[in-house]
Amino acid sequence: MFRDEQQKIWAEKSRSVETYYKYAIGRTKWLLGQLEKECVFESAFEVGCCSGRALEMLSAKFPHVKTGGIDVNPAAIEFAQNKNPLAQLSLCSIYDLDTTDKWDLVYSMGVFIHIPSDGID
Repeated sequence: MFRDEQQKIWAEKSRSVETYYKYAIGRTKWLLGQLEKECVFESAFEVGCCSGRALEMLSAKFPHVKTGGIDVNPAAIEFAQNKNPLAQLSLCSIYDLDTTDKWDLVYSMGVFIHIPSDGID
């Protein structure tokens, strides 16, 4: 059951996951540059990891970091897991995220703009 229409749309997105893999690389490079000079972390978790490109780039730059993420699109999670075999990825909604797991860094790129304002607690 989807909590909102946006979640349903992204879970069933017909656009190929490979397309998303190539999208917004500049934004990911910017994030990694900021992390390189600003942060010390041993684990990183992406909310809405889609194709796993950011996790893959993060792992290449910081090979010691444990990675994980969630997404609502099953094809995206499968693609991301193939690109990131060591990452702890799961098919999950942001609304159902288990927050008992501890991560040094939790980030998201372009997910929160799709959450209706009445869905933010």
